[in-house]
Amino acid sequence: GGVTCRNSSGCLDRIEFESDGLAGTMPLELQNLTDLRFIILEEGATGGTIPSEYGTFPRLHILDLNFNSFTGSVPVELYNTPFLLQLDLND
Repeated sequence: GGVTCRNSSGCLDRIEFESDGLAGTMPLELQNLTDLRFIILEEGATGGTIPSEYGTFPRLHILDLNFNSFTGSVPVELYNTPFLLQLDLND
């Protein structure tokens, strides 16, 4: 888990915190990380709504938010994320 950068470019590629009790809401500032491909926040204590701004990640492949405490609906913007291959939202 943790944070991973791509070797060649040094860009932030992955944010992964599984089963660590990470709490709070998803920060809007993540949308500024345009090279981010993986957001994995599985089995934490993250809640609130999923920001619609997360649909603007141009390279996002996986958004794994399984087993958290999110409310509201899935933002329609996520359906337009061009490279999104996996969206996990199990309770």
